[in-house]
Amino acid sequence: MDPYGMRAYRGGHEMMHHPSVAHSAGQRIAVAGGHPVGHEGGVGLSLIYDPSTGRALIRRVREGSSAARTGRIHVGDELLSVNGHALQHYPPGSYPLLLMGPPGSAVEIGFRPHSSRQVHHIILQRTVQSDLP
Repeated sequence: MDPYGMRAYRGGHEMMHHPSVAHSAGQRIAVAGGHPVGHEGGVGLSLIYDPSTGRALIRRVREGSSAARTGRIHVGDELLSVNGHALQHYPPGSYPLLLMGPPGSAVEIGFRPHSSRQVHHIILQRTVQSDLP
């Protein structure tokens, strides 16, 4: 069991103690979407969860991903919902799994840009990226 409630997935492997999972300064990072688990695809987002605020923020938008191609999602934006389900109802460790699914399938995310209070919704297509670093 992951004592931090977060798991990162990279290249089909669960990475509970990988350097991409940070446990310092009260922040926990989960890789979400750009790193396929088995035959699942993602949207190219990496998240950082701050337990002091309960917010899931975009840490990285993978170049060439469906999220990046929209030009609307940026580092620092807050992820609020996935397919109409508010993240506050799920443990932070499940956020990456909510974003992942069969390649080619659609996922709707709700987010708040870091420079705005307005909530935006966007539909992204899940893909498998074979060129992961």
